Amino acid sequence: MISILHDPLFTAVELDGGVRRLGLLELLAEAHRFSDLKANSCTGKFALIRLCIAFLSDAYRLQNIDDRTDLLAEDYFDRKKLVRYVA
Repeated sequence: MISILHDPLFTAVELDGGVRRLGLLELLAEAHRFSDLKANSCTGKFALIRLCIAFLSDAYRLQNIDDRTDLLAEDYFDRKKLVRYVA
């Protein structure tokens, strides 16, 4: 069985130009280390970004602009929070 959370189904470009394949949890937890997502088409890339946004929106449940500002100030997504959300 394939797991979108753990199996390397996503391809991300690292800040230094390297390319990594990883699962959704690792992609989001290390998003601050990537400059781009790769996909077979523009619409495919857009679909991947929408999936990430939907996952993060549900995991974080930000209520107002202050919550969003606080998250932006953290500079990265909290791996523990993402793992708790999945559990």
